[in-house]
Amino acid sequence: MNQVGILPVSMGKPYFGDRENMEFYVRYLDDNFSEGHVLVVDSPKRYNLMALEGITEEEALGRIEEHYGNYEKMVSGMLT
Repeated sequence: MNQVGILPVSMGKPYFGDRENMEFYVRYLDDNFSEGHVLVVDSPKRYNLMALEGITEEEALGRIEEHYGNYEKMVSGMLT
């Protein structure tokens, strides 16, 4: 089996932030593809954070980076 599976996810969607859901998808990638990748397809809400919460661009980017780092740790811990 020489197929690559790509799972596009949006970090802003709670469904993809749920560990149980992501474990299912990662298991599916492992079981059905010789290589699997989780692809984050959006740049999470930088301008939304700035506009709605009145924070600076640097603060918004810091929060996004923290969120992405936590997400990356969650998903990478599931990969074999």
